[in-house]
Amino acid sequence: MTNNKRKVLFMLIVLSIFISNNIFAQSSDVPLESGSSRGLRVDGNNAVWMAYVDGNWDVYHLDLSTGIKTNITNDPSTQGYPDVWDKYIVWQDNRDHKEGAGYFDIYLYDMDTKTETKISNVEGDHIEPIIKNGKVVWIDNQSGNRDIMLYDIQDQTLEKVSSDESLAFGLCFDGNVIAWSDRRGSSFDMYIYDISKKEEKQITYGLGDETDSIVDDGKVVWMVEHNGFNQIYMYDTKTGLETKLTVGQEDHRPIAFSNGELLIIENDHLALNNVEKITEQSISAPDGTIPKQAFMDNNRIVWLDGERLIVDSIQSALNRKIDNTKPNTNNSQGETTGDTIVGKNVDGKDNDEDKVLIKAGKDNIVKSKDGILIFKFPKGSFKNDVYMRLTKQEVRQKDNYIPITSLYKWEIDGNEKPLLPVEVSMNYGNIKIKDNDNDMKISIYTMNNGNLPNIVRSIRNHKENVLTTKIIDDNNAALMTYSKVFNDMKGHWAEKIVDVIASHQIIDGYKDGSFKPDEEMTRAEFVKVLVSSVYNEEEISSSENKNEFKDIAPEFWAAPYINVAHQKGWVDGFEGRFNPNQSITREQMITILMRAYEDISENNRDDELVKVELTKYRDEEKISPWAYEFMEKAVSSGIVQGNNNELQPLNNATRAEAATMLYRYLERVQRL
Repeated sequence: MTNNKRKVLFMLIVLSIFISNNIFAQSSDVPLESGSSRGLRVDGNNAVWMAYVDGNWDVYHLDLSTGIKTNITNDPSTQGYPDVWDKYIVWQDNRDHKEGAGYFDIYLYDMDTKTETKISNVEGDHIEPIIKNGKVVWIDNQSGNRDIMLYDIQDQTLEKVSSDESLAFGLCFDGNVIAWSDRRGSSFDMYIYDISKKEEKQITYGLGDETDSIVDDGKVVWMVEHNGFNQIYMYDTKTGLETKLTVGQEDHRPIAFSNGELLIIENDHLALNNVEKITEQSISAPDGTIPKQAFMDNNRIVWLDGERLIVDSIQSALNRKIDNTKPNTNNSQGETTGDTIVGKNVDGKDNDEDKVLIKAGKDNIVKSKDGILIFKFPKGSFKNDVYMRLTKQEVRQKDNYIPITSLYKWEIDGNEKPLLPVEVSMNYGNIKIKDNDNDMKISIYTMNNGNLPNIVRSIRNHKENVLTTKIIDDNNAALMTYSKVFNDMKGHWAEKIVDVIASHQIIDGYKDGSFKPDEEMTRAEFVKVLVSSVYNEEEISSSENKNEFKDIAPEFWAAPYINVAHQKGWVDGFEGRFNPNQSITREQMITILMRAYEDISENNRDDELVKVELTKYRDEEKISPWAYEFMEKAVSSGIVQGNNNELQPLNNATRAEAATMLYRYLERVQRL
């Protein structure tokens, strides 16, 4: 045989191996043991699972590139819940506890050397190991706790990384972030541990029972009941953002997660959810049923139905024709995915391709293509299905207003108005503002006929970097900052606080450009800035104009603000008078603040406050009886901190002091 023929033959052999291996990797169907099989895990071309054969549980391995299956354990004891990474397999094993309480240890198996090592070298009941990036994590279930253990293969070190009170369930791990449901409170909450930071963190608080968690690339997803149905939430550990991924009257459960694609069960069918775009596509297992388990790895899905292990491509599963009562449409009316509608082609063009369909009988989420603008239309927002058109245009800097996004515009066909309140949110998590300025200055603004921007009061979620308000009549919105510099604040102790407050156009200076921080603030001035911090000017001007005070004329500059505060129960008078030009005392200001706090706070958790006894302050006896309870709450919540161990309740408040208390108050009620 000539050298050329040998080369050709060699290339044909290599090609045939390559083709057969890839055909197997994309569409294999491997019969499993006749007994029950479960606990599937996949890493690259390695798949492991546990199977009950001849009265015992053992660990099995399959090379997805060759189809070679290996029985890793063959012992009369119980081995199970395996995981695989690179050349290593781990599992829980009770060989040393068969006669005892049924405790387990964790074993590590090297597929190259075919050697195994017990790595749980401390007493305990060690279960459910996961291996990634040279590290193994598991739960140690003993002494009333369920602790998280971390083993480093290279260093051969073992440590407990969860806090002492941990009661961990449903462990998951992506190589750096450990996530689990923890029952240390009255319900299951989600916790994470960041290996690189060596830090544990609670990420949910009493939502319900958060279960079925999965983590991939620092993103944690879980299931929790919401309005009677199980919905899926996601927390991104890199950005600190929490997102609700599913809506509607169906139960949702996550089962596999890889590269931003989340495989979920919706009632009796499967869907693939892209967690970045929050879109869904129908997907099907090869036999059209719901699998007992599935695992996604890059562009591949491995299905396990208890009798067969099937390797499938994600694209094949998406293309597979299924009988689905919830069809996915992808057309010029937007990308409709069940109850979630994602706006497309938001590029400023005025044409029908900018339209999205809002279903009257469903909850709808409308989201701009860049993910910045989000609408939440509850079921029943409109009598009939309607179309919404989304467009955007650039905004130039004008005066002291600095745009940080485009101006988003929307229009409902027929100018139909929603029947229910509609949430409008704007996400600034991935936006950098000029000179790395304080992002607390970012606000929602509207533009009306080319006039100056109009600020819109909103709720701020610092965790998700989102501002939320109710639907805006002007039908447009942009994120902007406002710059206001006072000529007498440079170097003042309250400079940064006044800078933020002024950026929200809550507090004004004087015509000469000064703020006069050390001058006393009047009662009218304080009520004006407080009411302005919560309500839009349109709401204030349209409120019922009842003059309840003898010394407040209808034309008085602060009359509308005082009327609103009185109607809300925030302020009282003195024998029918308000005394608007009288300096406000600290205890008067605190009483008004705390009344407003109790009225508007959506997260009023007084039961969670650690009560601070005022007796520790030297001037506690000077607090008026009518102000004592409010002062106590203000101190306990951190709004008031005192000065030199004194509260100075009867002192007149300076403008700087008033701005500082207002700043702390607005932070607590999520308005700043």
